[in-house]
Order: sequence, then C-alpha cells, then structure tokens
Amino acid sequence: MENQSYLAGFTPYPREIVEKYTAEGWWGTQTIGDSFDELVGRHPDKTAIIDEGKRLTYAQFQRMINAFAAALLDIGIKKHDRVLIQIPNKHEFIVSYIACQKIGAIPVLAVSSMGRVEISYIIELTEPSAWIVAERDGSKEFPHMVRPLVESAKKPIKVVYLMESGDPVANYGSPDDTFSYDEIIRKAEAAGHPADYLDRFRPDPNDVAHLLITGGTTGLSKAVPRTHNSYLANVRATNARFGADSIFYLCTPIGHSMALDGAIGGNIWQGNTLVITRKYKTADILAAVSQQKVSVLRVVPTQFIGMLDFPDLYSYDLSSLKSFMTSGAALGPDVAAKAYEFCQKIGCTFYWSGYGSSEGPSTKHIIGESMEKSLTSVGVSMVPGNRWTVVDENEEELPSGSTGELVVKGPSVFTGYFKSPNNREIFTRDGYYKTGDLGKIDEEGYIYITGRRKDIIQRGGETLAPQEIEHVLVNHPAIAQIAVIGMPDPYMGERACAYVIPKPGTSLTFDEMIDYLKGLEVGKLMWPERLEIIDAMPLTDIGKIDKKALRKDISDKLEKEGKLAAT
Repeated sequence: MENQSYLAGFTPYPREIVEKYTAEGWWGTQTIGDSFDELVGRHPDKTAIIDEGKRLTYAQFQRMINAFAAALLDIGIKKHDRVLIQIPNKHEFIVSYIACQKIGAIPVLAVSSMGRVEISYIIELTEPSAWIVAERDGSKEFPHMVRPLVESAKKPIKVVYLMESGDPVANYGSPDDTFSYDEIIRKAEAAGHPADYLDRFRPDPNDVAHLLITGGTTGLSKAVPRTHNSYLANVRATNARFGADSIFYLCTPIGHSMALDGAIGGNIWQGNTLVITRKYKTADILAAVSQQKVSVLRVVPTQFIGMLDFPDLYSYDLSSLKSFMTSGAALGPDVAAKAYEFCQKIGCTFYWSGYGSSEGPSTKHIIGESMEKSLTSVGVSMVPGNRWTVVDENEEELPSGSTGELVVKGPSVFTGYFKSPNNREIFTRDGYYKTGDLGKIDEEGYIYITGRRKDIIQRGGETLAPQEIEHVLVNHPAIAQIAVIGMPDPYMGERACAYVIPKPGTSLTFDEMIDYLKGLEVGKLMWPERLEIIDAMPLTDIGKIDKKALRKDISDKLEKEGKLAAT
C-alpha cells in the first residue's frame, strides 16, 4: 500500500484504517470490476439487464463492458483520468461505468437533466479527459451544449456520443476528439485483444472508484470520491436483505447514489436482474412491475404517493413484488398508513425510508420495529463497522438521548471532497464526518433527525444547494439581492423559493426569472418554484441573511393559503 499512487485531489484512507477495516472483514481485496466478473463466472447465462425490451445475459454484458474498456484505452484514456458520464437511464450508462472501473479511470456521474451551467462547473472542478454523453434524451439535444464547453475547457476532452439519430458523429466535432459509442466498441472487438488484456490496468481497491456530484453544505456542487472498498461496503449492506434471484426495477435517475447503491449495486455485487426504464409515470411503473415480474421496487416519495393514489392501482398484477421501499425523504403518518395497507394487500414487505448521502453514511429500519420508531426515526446504522454518535459544539460526545450534531465514521464513509481546501472543517478531530444534521440517538441505536445545520433543499429525493441557485440568479439585471430557501411541500418534501429585492426602478415576475434561467441553459432542478418580492432581507445579529426567518415566513404564507395539507 505504501507504494500505491492515488488519484490527486483525493485523501487516501490512512494505512492503519485500511488494515483495521480489512482485518475486521468490512473491506476486501475486490474492485468493482472484480465483483462483476465473479458474478459472470457464476452464472454467465442469467439475465443481467432488461432495457426497454432488450435482454442481456451476464456474459453478453461482460463482453460489452470489456470491449468498451478496451475502446477507452484505444482513444487514450488512462488510469486516474476522469470520465464524465451523462447518459439517461440506459444500460450503456452501466457499461460505461464498469468499463472505467476495469482500467482505473474515474467516472464522474452526472444526471441527464443537468444543463450547461451545472456541467460547466463540474468540468472546471473535475477536469475530465472524456465525456460520454447521449446525443439526445427525449426532446433534449446535447451536442449544442457539449461543443462550446469542450472548446472552452482547460484541457482537451474526448467526446463519446451515444448516437440515436443515425447521423454521422462527424457532424458534432473533429474526428480526433469526437467518437461514436457503437463504432469504438466495434473497433475494439475487431482488434482481438487477449482475454487477460485488461488485467494489467486493474486499479487498487482503496483508490477512487467514482466521483459523485452533490449539493454539499455551502456554495457550488462538490465531488465526492468513493473508493471501491467504501462503495462496496455500502452496496453489500444495502442489498443484504435481497436474494440473488431478485428482479430490481430502476425508475429513478441512474446517476444518483440511490440508484448506484441500490439497483445497480445489486446487479454488480449480488447478480440480480435489473430492469431499466426512462418512463417515470405511475402507469408505466406499474405496467413494468406487472410485465417483468419485478420483486424489488425503490422509489422516491413523490413516485410513491403517486402510486398509492393511482385510481387503477389494483388493476395491475403486482403479486411478484416482495420488497417496496422509499428513499430521499421521510413519509408522513397518512402516507405511511396507505403504504402498510397497500403492502398487506399485495403481500410484500414495506421498508421505511432511512438516511443516506453520497458521502457514505446510511441507516435502515428493522422489520418488526414499533410504529413509533418507524415514523419518528431514520432507523439504525446500516453498514457494519460504521459508528454514529452525537457531539456538542466543542466536538465532545454526548450521552444517549442528547441532542447535538450527528457524526459518523466507518468503512462506507468518505475521507473528504475532491480538491477541497476545507476538508478538515467537515470532520471532527477524532475523524468523524459531520453530517450537518442535528439529532439524537436512543439506547437502542435508533437515530432521530431534529433539525439541520446544512443549508440545503431536499426536493423529491434531490439535494439542492440554495447557494448554487443564488450564484446564477444574482446576475439577473433586475435582482439587487437574493436568498433561496426550501419551503415545505406535502408532495415533494421541499421546493425552492426565491426571495428577491429588485434593483431600484426594476421589477421581476416569476416567468421572467424562469426565462432568464432557460436562456442560460440552467437545468430544471435549479429553477425556483416560487418568487417572493420583498423590500428588505431579515438579518441575524451578526448581519447575515436570516434564512430561518424566511423559512418561517413562507411556511406561514403556505399555511394561510392551505397548501400544507398532508397528502
């Protein structure tokens, strides 16, 4: 380990921690690519992927992955090169992801809905050597966004397009840096590389496996480095309750940690069959469960509520469904009651939403726990070896039942953000990651969230950084000052609300604000869903904008408007 070179900008785990976690059995010697190859050896003919009617066995999937890994090497991608992957829910996303793992390249995971502003910052932060991107996603076309960003990047970026139109990829750039996904795979297959060709490029299990993009606690997005071992620790714990014969259904964005830990993780580590969809409407989800005999379904609360309230819910054959769960936000008592009624009716197990983050901390609920704990807590620690505790403002550990900041360390917890100069600030002196959430832990180990220090918005399973939205809107010619906050919403959990002081002699409407964001090609996730025009910002004692007062103001207004009723 002493001679191992790691990705620059990543903080490696100390040698003594690697030895401890390995000795305890929490970490192993496998990479993500090793784990997948082991599955192929066990059941090569088992169905790995069902993608809109296309079925791939594990052996077929492996051939695709190995060919694409060789293709990346052929176009010049090397160990530790970052590879930005922006593909909608398609099996090619997973092919690209595992192919990078085989050669030690680092996938940077982006969702399809991200626009020019978000991607521009990700490119600046991670400096990718390649960008694997869909030609289009529905009506959204990517080439007009890709080319200007590639041309303005600090270092050369090779673009690999997943083509759909049948047009030549040469329309989108130079043949030296623009490639067709299918064409480079065909060339790699024709090259006839030996069976052990990729073995020489195998990365170290304690080096970075991927970079996840998160809203972070302040400012612009951050990149979260996860090693093969820390990621697999999450995956094993997340999927331990499911058998290898499970059929997972992926109906949430494929580039999120929720998908990566859950449905994709089960596919990589446990050998489950994975059904992929790009259709998120309730009828489409129910039809897929019925037709593909899905047994494990994980959705965000908004999808969950839509299903429970769907008029024709019980007209579908849902008898295959054995496990139903939500992630991304807590469920209210009324929704929870509907969930139990639904699961009892079709004979499946309902798993409550726990706590999870891209940084690695995660919790779970235990079957048979009391309804009170299910409703009021986020469960208990999920990953073996992780330790949660509560500290005061001086980072001193508090006794059971006391309220303070929740902190955690262990095999699944990251070591700090990529290229961040402030990593020391997010860990205690004892090495615990500060979650930014306030809470308490009872004597049985159940964790309760009582508030948060982090200024973030949890919108339907998405984590948004208000400062990132403010950073874009503050340049609007009519805005003198802006503060973006999360406003409560019974359906999405929270939505973004912009409080604005206009410049003298100007005015601003909600539509004008949205048109401005559209003109900058800002992704929809960063669009505020309400605008409040005010004359002055409330301030704290030290002169900062008092967002707590703004959140109370919008909550009071929503209550008067009758928009806080439980769904």
